[in-house]
Amino acid sequence: MSGKSYRLLTESEYEYAARAGTRTIYPWGNDVGLNNANCNGCGSRWDNLETAPVGSFASNRFGLHDMVGNVWEWV
Repeated sequence: MSGKSYRLLTESEYEYAARAGTRTIYPWGNDVGLNNANCNGCGSRWDNLETAPVGSFASNRFGLHDMVGNVWEWV
């Protein structure tokens, strides 16, 4: 519809965007913590039940939401 070409991010591009330039495992640090993402044992109300609505978790330093957990782990 836009007439432009698009592509998926490479793995390294995705890692950089997800970590928001940090050198930690997650953009918020090295521990998964509680209620930072939708994954097994992450402490969100959606863990192992369903996908979380977009924007359910705080954005990283780049302003990107939901880069850890949720649907991306299925793909």
